[in-house]
Amino acid sequence: MRRTEFHGKAELYHKYRWDYNPLAIDFIMKQAGLGRNSVLVDMGAGTGILTKHFTDRVGRVYAVEPDDDMFRLLAEGVEGIIPLQRYSHFLPEIEDRSVDALIAAHAIHWFDYEATIGEWSRIAGENCLLFAVSNRNVTDHPLFSETGKILERFRKESVRDRLDYHHFESYFSGRRVNEVSFDFLSETDRETYVGSLASISFTPSPQDGNYEEFTCACGEHFIKHAGGDGKVPTRVKTIVNWGPLGRVDPRGNET
Repeated sequence: MRRTEFHGKAELYHKYRWDYNPLAIDFIMKQAGLGRNSVLVDMGAGTGILTKHFTDRVGRVYAVEPDDDMFRLLAEGVEGIIPLQRYSHFLPEIEDRSVDALIAAHAIHWFDYEATIGEWSRIAGENCLLFAVSNRNVTDHPLFSETGKILERFRKESVRDRLDYHHFESYFSGRRVNEVSFDFLSETDRETYVGSLASISFTPSPQDGNYEEFTCACGEHFIKHAGGDGKVPTRVKTIVNWGPLGRVDPRGNET
């Protein structure tokens, strides 16, 4: 049994997380030169929200996800992939120097850098690119700008110990990271608002004793700022950080 901080949140994650702007998918395809003969790996694929966009466009798609609940939805719900219930640093099923592109959506900060970069260096082809993809809410509305108060009140502090933002640039060759973004519009109602916050790694899970208190606080916050049955127009950016993969030799030295 493999559990991560998202264990018990898979259904919430799959239902309430934003999808990604299709223009971002097109950008990745073009930038990496992907096609029917290409190999792509989605690291920390979750339930396959990003993965599914590539299955009909790329020859072979590996989807790597360790968490039991997430992996079940991934393997059952996304056709045309090779699902691997693995961590990012141990991928024996993937051949040496065979991968054309690596993608990771809201995931790189969870990885063990020292172990991961060594394994990625092994599987990456000569011109392999890395794409770190994320969605960010950029809406100017007090519903969102004051959400942090709820999150700080209910945050699981232990999760912070697992996050590694220090090595982000190190995953890219020469620590040079390019960035491009693609806007899209959505709507947020009370159910979506509460569900999206409940899907965050450091908020209470449905099995936690304070989960009901947390979701009630989220619902009350929404009513205060948007009304009970209101819908808030929401502007989102799909952000793609990309560049050639940084590499290390078998001794761990950058190459």
